[in-house]
Amino acid sequence: MFDFNWIEMLLRVPGLIVGITVHEFFHAWTAWKLGDDTPMAQGRVTLNPLAHLDPIGTILILFAGFGWGRPVQINPHNFRDSRRGDMLVSLLGPVSNFLVAVGFAIALLFVSRVHAGNTVLVNGALAMGVWINAALMVFNLIPLYPLDGSHVMAALLPYEARERYEAFGRYSFFVLIGVVLLLGGVLSRVIGVVAGLIAIPFKLDLAYYIIEALKRT
Repeated sequence: MFDFNWIEMLLRVPGLIVGITVHEFFHAWTAWKLGDDTPMAQGRVTLNPLAHLDPIGTILILFAGFGWGRPVQINPHNFRDSRRGDMLVSLLGPVSNFLVAVGFAIALLFVSRVHAGNTVLVNGALAMGVWINAALMVFNLIPLYPLDGSHVMAALLPYEARERYEAFGRYSFFVLIGVVLLLGGVLSRVIGVVAGLIAIPFKLDLAYYIIEALKRT
C-alpha cells in the first residue's frame, strides 16, 4: 500500500504558498517598475496567492517535491533596456526566495525560543519553509529554459553566444528533466548546504525541527 506522509505534506504548505507567491510577485512588480504594464494588466502585481499558484505545479510540489507557479508574462520591449530589464526581472525571483527563507529562519528563531516545546508542528513548518525557499532559489537559478537562470545567463552572454544559447533553448526543457531525474541527489545536497548556510547565523538546526515534527505522525 502507498504510504504517504500527510504531516510532511502539510509542513510544506506555508513555505510553498509564501515562496511561490512572493517569487512571482517580485517578477511582476519588478517588470511593472521597469515600465512594463503587462503584469499589472493581468492582475499579477499582488500578494494574493490565488493569482500566482498553478494548480498542477502546486500539487506536484506537494506530492512529488518539484513543480512551478504561474509564470508572469512580460514584454521586454517595454523596458528602456530590454536585456538588462529581463535579467533583473528574472533575478529578483530567486532573490526573493532567499529573503523569504531568511524570514522563515527569523520566525523559527522567535517561535522556538518563546514557545519552546509547545509548537513542534509550527517549528517544523517554519524550518521546512527555509528549506523550500532555498530549493526554489537554487532550482530557479539553473541556467536552463524556462527557469529564471536561463534569462540571467542569456543577458550576460555576448551576442553570438546568446544566439546559440537561445537556439539550444528548444531542447533545454528535456535537459532539465534529465537533470532532475539523474542529478536530483546532487541538487538536494546543494539545497541542503544553502539552507544550512541561511540557518547558521540564527544557530538553527533545521533537520532537528523537521524530524521532531514528523515524529507526530
